[in-house]
Amino acid sequence: RNPKTNGEIVPIGIDGDENKDWDILKEEIEQCLEEREKQLKALAKELGISEEEIESLSEIDLEQKVEEKSQEQDEERDEDEPQEISEEEMKQSGMVGMNEVKLNTQVDSKGTTLGKTLGLEGYSKILVVHSYKLAELTGEDGKNGKIHAARFGLVAQRNDGTFETIPDEKLRLYRGANNQVTEINDRENVEVKTEDCIFESPKNGKRLVINQKDPYGIPDVYLAQSTRDNDGNVAQKLQDRYDGTEKQDVEVRALFNQNKGEYQIDKMQDEVEGHVKAGCEDLDKDEVDGDPNTGHQHDTEDRVITPDTVLIYEGKEMTISAIASEPRFKISTEEFIEKYKKVKEQGKNDPEEIYDEIEEQVNEEIRNPQNRSN
Repeated sequence: RNPKTNGEIVPIGIDGDENKDWDILKEEIEQCLEEREKQLKALAKELGISEEEIESLSEIDLEQKVEEKSQEQDEERDEDEPQEISEEEMKQSGMVGMNEVKLNTQVDSKGTTLGKTLGLEGYSKILVVHSYKLAELTGEDGKNGKIHAARFGLVAQRNDGTFETIPDEKLRLYRGANNQVTEINDRENVEVKTEDCIFESPKNGKRLVINQKDPYGIPDVYLAQSTRDNDGNVAQKLQDRYDGTEKQDVEVRALFNQNKGEYQIDKMQDEVEGHVKAGCEDLDKDEVDGDPNTGHQHDTEDRVITPDTVLIYEGKEMTISAIASEPRFKISTEEFIEKYKKVKEQGKNDPEEIYDEIEEQVNEEIRNPQNRSN
């Protein structure tokens, strides 16, 4: 903001006059700041402190204060009864960033619905709302509104069309430490992220993950399952109101079939961890399906390296024989394998570091043929 012009937002590093998108960007930034200001005011009112004090708090201290306030509210309530919200209130609230997911959405290839999976019979859809909006909707000026550290809350629509908050006995904010989520967006797009907005069903441990990719974007909703040891989550993106007629990939839904067994998620998580440890960023369904025979594999100490072994080279899957013939190497497959193993034995694991070291050895041998290995 420019202090000389009453805080007008000005671009830094780009020429606002020449950038044709600046007016749009500026408007979006202003909306984002306006929403943030509303969140601050609502949170300050709930916590009974000033906005300036919130600004000066660290994230950890702020989360602690919110946690303490939430616990106080829980203790004041004998029962966590759902609070009804009228359709008119919903319309007037102007819920920025709202998204919704129908509970008749199929979550596996057996036809199991999201509503049945979460135990939310009697509801037709779940709506995602900003937490400060939810606080306003559930009490007079937010005085009785339940707040929490997550940026988003949930409202459910009953089968009769009316709206209400979801009681904790059915779906509650997850407060544990298991917040690493493998998010399967479709069969070709998988991301591993740390999420801070997770809701859990107390009855079966199934979880909903709310992921907002940018500060003022539409939040995505995922259905997640955790491992038996509760050290990771695997999640599928749910079709929402913005997906139109797009259908979720059948192969993705098949991964979450109930007849796969209780160890399926553990196998998927193990495979994910192998790729994460190897520094692999481009993942698809085959890399996280729990089947070691699909997708690419990374080197392990007991893995046999052959000319047909597949490695990641410049973001693509290639056999060792194909990599060896690349212009930067141009050596035999056998020689490449020998050098590859020796570099690995030196403790190098990053693929690019390994390739750079092999290339350096090849260039050194070209400069000094007498040092070439036999």
